[in-house]
Amino acid sequence: MRIFSLAIAVTFVSLGLFPAQALGGTDPKNINPKIPAVKNEQGDVIKDRIQPAHRFLAYCYEYDRDARTIKYIDCDIQIALKKPETPTATNPSPGHKNHADGRPIGKLWMAEDGVEVDTLDFTFYGNGGRKQFFYLSPEAAGEVIVEATTIIKDENGDARECAAPAGCTYNIPFHVRYRDLKPLLPLEGEGIYHKVVRNGVDKHPNGTYAKTGTINKLEKIANDYYGITNNKLSINDMSLPWGGMFDLNGQWWVDKTKGNGHVSHRTGTSIDINSKDAGNWDVDTNFLEKLAIAAGCERWTSSGIHIECK
Repeated sequence: MRIFSLAIAVTFVSLGLFPAQALGGTDPKNINPKIPAVKNEQGDVIKDRIQPAHRFLAYCYEYDRDARTIKYIDCDIQIALKKPETPTATNPSPGHKNHADGRPIGKLWMAEDGVEVDTLDFTFYGNGGRKQFFYLSPEAAGEVIVEATTIIKDENGDARECAAPAGCTYNIPFHVRYRDLKPLLPLEGEGIYHKVVRNGVDKHPNGTYAKTGTINKLEKIANDYYGITNNKLSINDMSLPWGGMFDLNGQWWVDKTKGNGHVSHRTGTSIDINSKDAGNWDVDTNFLEKLAIAAGCERWTSSGIHIECK
């Protein structure tokens, strides 16, 4: 019995596995969102971008189950990116709501070409080996599918039917996200030593997520502030549930110079604190900075009160 199929395998999977197994079933793979390069006022890059990438190998083969042999065969393969028609999450891009169309879903990339593209086309001729390509994640968190479609050819170059269980198309789901972000509780309203007061909840209803260590440090800062002032800190934006781009205007881009900030609110370490506390008293920034440093954080110079707790 022979099976003609497309295989797309990740580097940590044995290529001798049957394709449906090699692809890891339907469980989504996780990848962190891209973080763009940071430039100074002169336009010089002072911090390189971080571009997570997932490596794939694409090839077509004939598998003889009785003889347990594999032979590369002729085929055409097209790789494309798409959004899920039926997202597994409640929101295909958690944290974002009432946004413009055009959520970025990443790019495909081949090292030999050095160009980021939306689709890739491969043609393999007998014993044509394998092609390596990469999925590059976008800045915005969310669900993305890497879709591979193949045309298997016979000896005359005519298309043949795919006999593999998945047919001629494979969908490899990805969750672009930071997996370790937790909510500052409660998400809205008042906690023991803090109160959440945010704008833009129509576009980002859940914007107070962070790493566990960051939340613990913020709770210490709020506790110390309350112990001295008897007022609760008023907390504004932190990060979104899956992290990634926090676009204030809901347009899928962030640029501090154009009034659509939150450039740093991506990885769960950034905290914005309102200039007035929950008792409507002005927050003494110098005093708050000392509390932040005591908790293991630092205050960034900005138009508001921005604290980084890494």
